Amino acid sequence: MGILTFFWKKEKKKGTITSEKEYQRLLSEELDKLSAEYLGNLGEMTTTLAHEIRNPLASIRAGAQRIEQKTVSIDPKIKGECLKYVQFIIREVDRLEGLVKNLLQDMRIFAQRQKPNCQLVDPNLLLEEIIFSLEDEMNKRGIKIVKTFFSPLPKMHLDPQLITQVFLNLIKNSFDALQNSQTVNKEIYFSTKLNQNYLEVKVTDTGPGIPQELKEKIFQPFVSSKQNGTGLGLAICQRIIEAHQGKIFLDSGSSSGESRGGATFVVRLPIKEGLA
Repeated sequence: MGILTFFWKKEKKKGTITSEKEYQRLLSEELDKLSAEYLGNLGEMTTTLAHEIRNPLASIRAGAQRIEQKTVSIDPKIKGECLKYVQFIIREVDRLEGLVKNLLQDMRIFAQRQKPNCQLVDPNLLLEEIIFSLEDEMNKRGIKIVKTFFSPLPKMHLDPQLITQVFLNLIKNSFDALQNSQTVNKEIYFSTKLNQNYLEVKVTDTGPGIPQELKEKIFQPFVSSKQNGTGLGLAICQRIIEAHQGKIFLDSGSSSGESRGGATFVVRLPIKEGLA
């Protein structure tokens, strides 16, 4: 605020603005424009880079498949060894293709300015629908969601599509963590509660948790604890929650998270009549 005040006084002397509040609004608009321009340029750069990667990947895959077809005439003694390496190349190309595809998809979302289209919704009902949509995947993975929802909750002005995106991302991150976990009880604890003037939602899993070296920067773009992650999922979640004037953070010191051995993410959304 000190820097804003300094520049406001400077601009006020020029007679271009009449109040500090007006200056803050103009400065905020200018920063939004610069941010949009930066993200747009970053998105274009990512698209170009992805294009340059995908072209040779397609050629490598086609070449490997051609070799695979030619192994019909190879001596059976070496055919198996040859096929093993060719199939490895094809699998790795497919993995990289999937990674580039996910990066492009996440980058497009990240580069967009998140402006909520708010509706009056029941938070518990919205979260129930999100969990229901993942029921088949949970059954396949042998994962159980344990719900502790405070009821009744007041209806809130939220963007259902954006909020759904946030919690789908958090739950799927837990899915991935539990997939690589040795724990017998693969569970995700989902809770809601009222705390003064905001709704608090917690998502805790029984996975291995977040590596210590990543805890302070887990919401930064391109930071990921997953081998095939783009590192944009949590950054997108943070932008969406902040657009709702809320907060999202990793509660590494949570008693529930500590006792269950996994990660606890907390989302806090303000309860009020509408968004400015």
